Amino acid sequence: MKKLFIIITLAVSVVYTSCSNGGKNESKVRNEVVELSYDSFVKEVWDFTQSPNKIELKGSEPCVIDFYASWCGPCRKVAPIMDTLAMSYNGKVRFYKVNVDKEKDLGMLFKIQSIPTIVLIAEDGSAAREVGCRSESDYRTLISRHLNR
Repeated sequence: MKKLFIIITLAVSVVYTSCSNGGKNESKVRNEVVELSYDSFVKEVWDFTQSPNKIELKGSEPCVIDFYASWCGPCRKVAPIMDTLAMSYNGKVRFYKVNVDKEKDLGMLFKIQSIPTIVLIAEDGSAAREVGCRSESDYRTLISRHLNR
């Protein structure tokens, strides 16, 4: 009887938690860093097959893309900084990450030679990059300088 009570309690908890987001689609939350594949990059950020010579962002917000690898120590230091920035710039800047080991074509597209590399793309399609691990304040300065013109 005790096991049945625990199972029912857990089931109710799971149902309540999954329904308590008010009908919002969790995958559309923009206060997190979203992992991109080749296909999701083309769909969400820039379809370079349609406009190969000019970056035309899909969304109305500028974006920051963290090119990284899971084995890279400096990349692991940058990841929590990007998470913090994504929360801070919620609704103003979109944050993405691309694993260069899994998405070699995207790494080649952006000519990534060292990681971590942070690419910032402004609403007008202009891009800037920063290579190496930086502090949160350095990334904030970079974002304000290149994306909030």
